[in-house]
Amino acid sequence: MHQAPLIEFIQKGRGVTYITGEKLYEKQTTRTTADTAKQCSLSIPFFIPLADRSASRYEFYLELAASSTPNLQRLNRLLDENLCQQNEEYKQKRASGRLKPAEARFLKSGTATRFLEHLVKRGQKEGQFKVQCLAYKDDVDFDFQRYLAAK
Repeated sequence: MHQAPLIEFIQKGRGVTYITGEKLYEKQTTRTTADTAKQCSLSIPFFIPLADRSASRYEFYLELAASSTPNLQRLNRLLDENLCQQNEEYKQKRASGRLKPAEARFLKSGTATRFLEHLVKRGQKEGQFKVQCLAYKDDVDFDFQRYLAAK
């Protein structure tokens, strides 16, 4: 009887981005990556989506398992479609052309280790590790471009 409404905590602060007002959450990019990996039969042990405000797009930096052989065109299409399913505002911004389609960037094997070492050098405690799975590209001081693979 007289029950208070149930409020679900999604997240606050870090792990939320917007380029043109779409307000994308880390949880949505994690689901998008998992769904896309499954649809493409890929194993993706490490990923980090970065919001590139200057290019008006989300770039998904992916370190694939050695056995994975991606079809880049299909992967990019599915990333974008899955983001549209996860976030209605993203879908609207894509339809209006305000946001460009999401794009995958493949990382060399070992990049995740280099990134974690970088975070430890910057003072993050190894035992309390939580890699942020969504950030603004210009806020990340690790040079992912240096670790791009030719796939």
